[in-house]
Amino acid sequence: VEKYHYLYTTISALPSSGGVTQMYAVHAREIANAATPNEMGICINNFKTKIKSKVPQRDTFITKFKLLSYANTRQREVIRYTLWKIYKSMFPAVDVDRGTLSIEHLAAQAAGGASVHSIGNLLAVPSKYNGDVLGDKLFAQKRQLLTNHGYALEAIVKNAQNWTVAEIEQRSNDLAAYAYDAAWAIK
Repeated sequence: VEKYHYLYTTISALPSSGGVTQMYAVHAREIANAATPNEMGICINNFKTKIKSKVPQRDTFITKFKLLSYANTRQREVIRYTLWKIYKSMFPAVDVDRGTLSIEHLAAQAAGGASVHSIGNLLAVPSKYNGDVLGDKLFAQKRQLLTNHGYALEAIVKNAQNWTVAEIEQRSNDLAAYAYDAAWAIK
């Protein structure tokens, strides 16, 4: 259910109209009225099938995902949650406390430009790294400091020679695809 609402409502901004409420109500009644564990399992599987049929199209989700911007203060918590969940999914062996995460701009905010607040330029890092440690250092310095502190980085960040609009756009696409296909995939 969380995955569905993230894909459908939070990112794709599709209306959660009375149809969604009715869908929940119908399936809740079916589950409540199930007489045996087997009947309950069938009801739950039917509910999963229904949810899968309502997941937004991949292209719709990716287009909307790439619009996430740290400049929009109402999107900041969604971005923080999104980056945390993706990081946790990509690097499951790394224990990441969402409560201590801060958002770091790979290309410093001072650099300006339309893409500086794009999700492709943002990294969720422990608060202790943001500010004094990373500050508005150059990308290569930030990457080296994060690597030295044992922070796992995605290949695009690890391998980039420079951090330009092209890398930011590519990472935005990569994060969107990963979010849809892996982190919030409904199977």
